Amino acid sequence: ANHISCRVPGTTDQFLINAYGMLYEEIDASSLIKVDVEGNTLLNASDYDVNVAGFVIHSAIHMAKHDMDCVAHTHTPAGMAVSAMEC
Repeated sequence: ANHISCRVPGTTDQFLINAYGMLYEEIDASSLIKVDVEGNTLLNASDYDVNVAGFVIHSAIHMAKHDMDCVAHTHTPAGMAVSAMEC
């Protein structure tokens, strides 16, 4: 459930994002999914889809910060453990 994205060079409203369900060691350039900030899939050569939560977070960052070309966030075991706590 980790997400990485990279703005498509020469665009302001398109980025590549990893497919939901693929491990990092399975990902290569041809498995990245090209989307626009409206959520439209522009190119997907994989059998996987975009993680909606990842898209929402990354598209907001890409639109708010035009000087940022790459966004990554992870769900570490420690972070997931803390977020699962009842308190």
